[in-house]
Amino acid sequence: MCGIAGYACFGAERPTEKEIKPLWDAQETRGKDASGHAFVQDNVETRFWKEALPVTNLSPRVDWNAILASPVALFHARAKTKGSEKEDANNHPVLACGWIVVHNGVIGNDDSLWKHLATKASEARPGEVDSSAINLVLEQGKASEVEEVGSLGTLTGSMVLAGWRLDNPLRVVLARS
Repeated sequence: MCGIAGYACFGAERPTEKEIKPLWDAQETRGKDASGHAFVQDNVETRFWKEALPVTNLSPRVDWNAILASPVALFHARAKTKGSEKEDANNHPVLACGWIVVHNGVIGNDDSLWKHLATKASEARPGEVDSSAINLVLEQGKASEVEEVGSLGTLTGSMVLAGWRLDNPLRVVLARS
């Protein structure tokens, strides 16, 4: 299964590349099919990159200064479960339904959830990856933070996830089941 890592800072202090790059590189033991990262630029705009490359091939090419200026960041190493890594939409971070998410595990009812919950064109399924169902159910609970996290109970399978709403990127959601 995949590897996820990240950080959230609650003040001006930020981690260094020397601290974070080895953490992300170590995730490669959990998956070599693809890798990606996400961060927030200027405390408002989510930036992300993902490629069908192992972490150790992607991490030397990223803009560490931009990432480490962010108060939050997510990192992912993918071991393919559902959906080809050659289709970038299947790689992480997954951007859909107003959320950006990284996930480790397997969602068993993703096809059913997309069939029954997606009602708007803006909720078009991004690729085949099962992880995209997380974004979909988080968006269903948008009335409150409690409903967002509570909506994760509709997922079957296993998961550890991290992500944020695109319109509130400094509030990171962490969950496992």
